[in-house]
Amino acid sequence: MERKIDLLMNSRFGERVAEEDENLASYFVETAVWNQLLMGEIDVVRGVKGSGKSALYMQLLKKEGSFAAKNTLLIPAENLEGTPVFKSVLGDADLTETSFQYLWSIYIITLIGDKIKDFRNRSEEVKDFIRRLELEGLLEGKGIRRLLTNVRDYVFEFFRNVKEVEGVVTVEPTTNIPILKGKISLNEPSKEHRELGAISIFELLEMANEALKSVDLSVWITFDRLDVAFPGKPEFETLALRTLFQVYNNIKLHKHIKLKIFIREDIWKRITKTGFREASHITKQVTIDWSEQDFLHLLVSRILENDILCKFFNVEKDDVLKDSDKQKKIFYSIFPKKVEVGKNPETFKWMIGRVKDGLKITAPRELIHLMNEARAKQIKLLEIGTPENSYSEIIGRSALKDALKVVSKIRLEQTIYAEYAHLKKYIEKLEDQKTEHDVGTLSKIFLINKEDTINIANELVSIGFFEEKKGSHKPYWTPFLYRAGLNMVQGKED
Repeated sequence: MERKIDLLMNSRFGERVAEEDENLASYFVETAVWNQLLMGEIDVVRGVKGSGKSALYMQLLKKEGSFAAKNTLLIPAENLEGTPVFKSVLGDADLTETSFQYLWSIYIITLIGDKIKDFRNRSEEVKDFIRRLELEGLLEGKGIRRLLTNVRDYVFEFFRNVKEVEGVVTVEPTTNIPILKGKISLNEPSKEHRELGAISIFELLEMANEALKSVDLSVWITFDRLDVAFPGKPEFETLALRTLFQVYNNIKLHKHIKLKIFIREDIWKRITKTGFREASHITKQVTIDWSEQDFLHLLVSRILENDILCKFFNVEKDDVLKDSDKQKKIFYSIFPKKVEVGKNPETFKWMIGRVKDGLKITAPRELIHLMNEARAKQIKLLEIGTPENSYSEIIGRSALKDALKVVSKIRLEQTIYAEYAHLKKYIEKLEDQKTEHDVGTLSKIFLINKEDTINIANELVSIGFFEEKKGSHKPYWTPFLYRAGLNMVQGKED
């Protein structure tokens, strides 16, 4: 008979961050969103932080071989890890709405050219397309960082020429032959410029589409990690992403070129907040939503990825994952029936509720984090002498309660404080305070007037730190997710 500590020491439940999890494919939950994505039915995937966007993105890229077999090439527009190229190459760039549209268009075209430039059986259309990009110096070097740098410099040069030279025509000093710098025009070039080799960005997109068509190929260009592309620059981020979606609407007319964009819900709301006419034309989109059954499947998949636990419970993983009743049985063989006595919910619902934010959203990331921390806390309890026969389950109630404190603290530090630093000083003032407030009590704690308090409270509601209970005497309620990290006390502040 295996000891509980041995079972836990020899088990792992995976990483909470998809980019750090080498075994993600083993317990990846194939949701309806995933199936829609594979079928090409959606182009834009929205979801809160930790909802699984990056997991979908990474699993999609792992399907590169099966997509290639169907004549579709997957092309990442961003590095999967490390410093985002958009941050390092564009972070300090001085770009307007027009120049950003130009940049995204040329970058997408350049990614396509880089992908097909070395094809052995190149058609004439492919050769012409590649020749045009090489002529402009856009395919020099290797890697997407280099390609984006080429595009950035090309765009800067184009707009510099437009400002400095009437018509952007110069003369080669040794031959006196006219040279047109920046031959990819934003609009239809004049007859004079066309004779010098100018081409519009729309024509170049059509060349890319025709080149792909000629070799019976399509491309999916994927965008992820947009939330870390332009940190600390919300206005610049909004400009960048709004123009990306404008370009998406232009490109979707081309049958062989598709953009797949993974974006955080709060960022999407920010870029559409002041009005975004193009948003109504983005119809192939979906917001990630998790049901309780999805969450149960997710947790049990990770539990049964451990052979030692499958052997201990005498079950086959695939058999259990086809039956929700068997999944519940396994879950409650690991965890207690209840964490707290009385009318409180059973453990599974308790876990979902405890990591739910003020927007009533439970992110898989926090749920996985809670399970991992509970394992670590239970091991610690057993190591310091807690008798194994003092409870029937493998992970006990105390471990879950202690784990919630860690999850709460890290959520505050790594998400709320990291992304909303200007709110940190107000949130920290709530430490050791009660969980329900009105404008008056918050004004006293924050040490600011009521008008400013309302603005801060509304912002805390918008990021999910507060849940607003309309019609309540104390409308601002702190969800369980943030209470433990601030050592808050249940009750209404007078």
